[in-house]
Amino acid sequence: MSQAAFHKYQQIFAHAGFLLGTRQTLLETKDGGKSWNPRKVAAAQDEGFNYRFNSVSFNGEEGWIVGRPAILLHTTDGGTNWERVPLSAKLPGNPILVHALPGKSGQAELTTDQVSLLQIAVSLKTVNLVST
Repeated sequence: MSQAAFHKYQQIFAHAGFLLGTRQTLLETKDGGKSWNPRKVAAAQDEGFNYRFNSVSFNGEEGWIVGRPAILLHTTDGGTNWERVPLSAKLPGNPILVHALPGKSGQAELTTDQVSLLQIAVSLKTVNLVST
């Protein structure tokens, strides 16, 4: 791993979790942190940016990651594969926190650096603002 700074740990199950950092860093543990495995996020490698992953949230196998520069990633297989969800130019600010909504597949709450809470729904791989 090349000079990544870690700054966020999110436990998703009893002994499983993700560690987020700079340089698109995503590490996963399945044994309570005894060992860590790097996860490649191909959807964040395309543009040559140095993404800092800020927040991750799961509801079962469905998960979300947000980072800077503005990026939203989505998985439906427990984090094995991630796809990038395009963000609207109308999104106020940069996403800093994401929360998967229990019982609402394809939906999450998003906090930006300008708005305290937005509810989003992923439809046809684009983000739709549901409420503020």
